[in-house]
Amino acid sequence: MELERKHRRNHCIVIPVPGLMAMPTVLLNAALNLVRERGSVALGPDRLAVVAPMYNEEVGAERALRSLLAQTEPFDQLLVSINGGTDATPEVVARTLGACGFAQVEAEEHFDHELARWRKEGSPTEVVVLEYGAPVSKAHSVNLLLTRGLLDADRVLIVDGDTELDPGFAAAARRATYRLP
Repeated sequence: MELERKHRRNHCIVIPVPGLMAMPTVLLNAALNLVRERGSVALGPDRLAVVAPMYNEEVGAERALRSLLAQTEPFDQLLVSINGGTDATPEVVARTLGACGFAQVEAEEHFDHELARWRKEGSPTEVVVLEYGAPVSKAHSVNLLLTRGLLDADRVLIVDGDTELDPGFAAAARRATYRLP
């Protein structure tokens, strides 16, 4: 009420238009999407990792893992965090990795989680599976991967545990990231 009186006194008319200040940015971004990118792709030595936290993903875990492992240009690292839950997600993850030719090469037990490393001969992808015995949040599980030094990559993609990617996703992500003028 006081603000309204103040504006009347100064003969100021206020017309509220949400997002008016953001309009130029939105329009510029839309226009830039129509412009074809120029330059050459310059791939660097950066490592690309994908993190897939899972909680009760028994139904979608197999399809998700198969899509992540079937990339035309493989991820350097795949980190799966099974964040507790009550279904057979851990069994599905182990069965799927085995069916894709990966073998468990290392296992560690900790007070609140188990850690397993999986490798496949001839594959550049290192797979790390972190399994919690009790439910934990997605953020906590991702933070533990970082603080434990398990994530060894320059670029990281975090997906849901049932995400299925196109086989060319990793290749496209690498090419979209590196551009020279």
